[in-house]
Amino acid sequence: MYRKICPYCNNASYSSYREGLWICPHCHMDITEIVGADENVCDEHKGERGELDAFIDRKGRCF
Repeated sequence: MYRKICPYCNNASYSSYREGLWICPHCHMDITEIVGADENVCDEHKGERGELDAFIDRKGRCF
C-alpha cells in the first residue's frame, strides 16, 4: 500500500499501485507528481536484517 499526502488539503491518500494517475479522494486534485511512501512497513519495527516485524494500517497505526 502506498500513501501520499496531498499538498492541497493535507489529507492522506492510499493506493495499492504506485504508478499512474493519482487523484486525491478528498479534494479531487491531481497529486500524481507527489512522491509517495510505501506504507506497508513500519520502519521503526523492522528487524536487524530489515525483515518485517510490523505493518501500518490505514490509520497509521503499527501492528
